[in-house]
Order: sequence, then structure tokens, then C-alpha cells
Amino acid sequence: MISRLEMVKLKPVLIQLAWLALALIISILIIFLFWKWNFHYHFITIKILGTRVGFSEMSIILSTWLLVSFIIFVIKEFWVKQNRIVGKTIAIVAGISFIISLNYVDGGWTSYPSLESIGQMQLTPETFAQGILLLQVVTGVAVVILLFWWSRKRAIQPV
Repeated sequence: MISRLEMVKLKPVLIQLAWLALALIISILIIFLFWKWNFHYHFITIKILGTRVGFSEMSIILSTWLLVSFIIFVIKEFWVKQNRIVGKTIAIVAGISFIISLNYVDGGWTSYPSLESIGQMQLTPETFAQGILLLQVVTGVAVVILLFWWSRKRAIQPV
């Protein structure tokens, strides 16, 4: 049986886990609403610039969940007046994990040469890699800014 003191200590952890579960639900809804998710073949197809890009479902779900978790926890921690270390740690870890997970997003695509001949822009492996790199840099800069901001905010607060 869990004592009242243990329950009080466990409550913040359970709340953070609930937020992570909410982020997972939002991620799956985003994938359902904006991209085609084919359960039978275990991949997600996204149409970008006239090119169909197929991703492994686990890599795109994990990356989307980490990004949504990062965004939710950053927003949540900015609204909170107290200095809660658990939520901020989850935000930073989610951001760094998102950057790492983008290295493992495996994309396979089908391009249509006829579109290129009429001057329509298409996604190439090089453009895709540059987009992933840009996303990693933006997330990395956001993580560094948040670390600086939160450490400065913590140093200013009286004990």
C-alpha cells in the first residue's frame, strides 16, 4: 500500500507522465490528420513538392512525439511561476532527443520526372537533407536559448 507521503512525492511524476501521454496522442492525431498512414505496410506517406516521401512509421511517430513533447513542455514551463526542474528537464531532453532522432528518419521517395520538365519544383535527397539539418539547427538553438534563459531565471530567484 502506498503511504500518503509517497503519493505526494509521486504526484508530480504522474502529472508529467500524463503530459507525455497527451503529447503522444496529439502526435498520432497530427499524423492521421495531415499525412497518410498506411497500417498495412507500416509506413507514412507525405506529399512534398510533387514528390511522395515514405517514412517508417516508428521513426516518424517518435520524431513527431519528441517535437510535440518539446513544444508542449516549453510552453507549459513558461506559464508556470514556480521553478519546476522535472518539466524543464523533460523539455530539454525531448529537444535533444528530437535532434538525434532526425538522424534516423529514413525517407524513401518517388519523384515524377515529368513535373521537373515543366519547371515544377521537386524534392531531392539533398533538399530533404538540408531541411532536416535546418530543423536540427533551429531546435538546437531553441534548446540552448532555453537552457540559458532558465538558468538565468533560476539564478535571479531568491532561495
